[in-house]
Amino acid sequence: MEQKQAAVFLADYEHQVAQIHKIYAILERKASFFNTLSISSEMVESTGYWLHNLYCALKIYLKLLQHFGKIRSHRQSFLQGTLTANGF
Repeated sequence: MEQKQAAVFLADYEHQVAQIHKIYAILERKASFFNTLSISSEMVESTGYWLHNLYCALKIYLKLLQHFGKIRSHRQSFLQGTLTANGF
């Protein structure tokens, strides 16, 4: 069961990292575009949309890390309890 949880976590983790990199690339292109031309309200709105997407992707990423930390913490507590119960 732990291997399945780890596999799911890694797949989710890799997906979120890819999303974050993709959004950063879009924002970098927009920032360089803003530096060369005058800024329209549509460009500002579009950038706001992508900044919101970045926020959401980072929020999910941090939740994944938090959940993984809880799984590791529970597993470590279980192992420590088992070792203590067995006299180690």
